[in-house]
Amino acid sequence: MIYGLIIFFASLIIITVMIGTRIALLRKGKITEETHPHIENGREIVPDIRAEKIKKQIVPYTKKYTHLLIMTAIKTWVLASHSVQKKVKDAFPRVFGQKKIKEENSKENSQTSFFLHSVSEYKAKVKRLRQKVKERDMPTKNPDGMV
Repeated sequence: MIYGLIIFFASLIIITVMIGTRIALLRKGKITEETHPHIENGREIVPDIRAEKIKKQIVPYTKKYTHLLIMTAIKTWVLASHSVQKKVKDAFPRVFGQKKIKEENSKENSQTSFFLHSVSEYKAKVKRLRQKVKERDMPTKNPDGMV
């Protein structure tokens, strides 16, 4: 930043010195039309520059590059905010993923209650007993077809 300011002011001083020497030489008459063809009758020809002409030339470029700058800034902002949001969610999962953590904890820690577990065991035992009783009470068929 400081180097930029130093270079700016140095170039400003050099430009004023160059213009000042040119004006001094013009006043003394050392610069003539033969040495510099852009001087006419002891005066420099100043190009015809008007604000409308400059505006017509600058406005399209300004619109184009302003649009490009805005779109680049928006794109960068969206990408940066997305990546930052992703990193924050990875760094602090408890803050942003409370529902998921609750569901995972409930699945891991949730066991069937003792009552339901014992009832399901009893049902399985009763089913096995019924099958045994059916096997005992049902006469087995011989391949002859006789009991």
